[in-house]
Amino acid sequence: MYRKTAFAIALLLVVLSADTAPAKLRGFIPRSRRGAEVSLEIPRYVFPMGEGLVGDYSIDEGWGFGFGLMLGVVDNVGLEARTVQSNHRIAEGEWDLDQTFVGIKYCMVGDSAFQPFLSAGYCRQLMETDSLDASFDEFTRLSGHGAYASFGIDYFRTSKLLFSVRADYILMDFTRGAFGIDESDLDESIDSDTIAVSLSIGYRAPIW
Repeated sequence: MYRKTAFAIALLLVVLSADTAPAKLRGFIPRSRRGAEVSLEIPRYVFPMGEGLVGDYSIDEGWGFGFGLMLGVVDNVGLEARTVQSNHRIAEGEWDLDQTFVGIKYCMVGDSAFQPFLSAGYCRQLMETDSLDASFDEFTRLSGHGAYASFGIDYFRTSKLLFSVRADYILMDFTRGAFGIDESDLDESIDSDTIAVSLSIGYRAPIW
């Protein structure tokens, strides 16, 4: 799977570098990120890092997808919201990992079509399955709250079309569980940190 991810990133870079015309001659570089941007995040590759995900639940790395929205409030700062899902194999079945992000994105706007960014904020995370091992006999869902930090780079193909590569680190503990119809706080929180790498394509509606 690592080779597939590396190949996808390499292919994207080849496509983006195919246009050799100087950026200033193309005349589309946005000097401001004010406005609204929507994005489709695919593919997304998620690595389990927390002790609970590599120990108690022992899930594999997983592929996923997601959707995002950014509202640019000033030239280089916007409010972002994203919802993503990934699927993870275990020995006896699969887990779905759902993550929702709300945060602030800082864009390094300049004279290049490539614009690096940093973002951080709040994350809500759910992990659920109905394919269970011998430890459970009913539908199971785990949930928790935490924080995330991201870095990446946006590439503007036109003034409205952009491609992005980003990496997320999600700092998270599961604190509640639902087993069957019963939901309650867990006796001990489950460390469920993850790292994710994703590509995306976005559309920008600027406000001048």
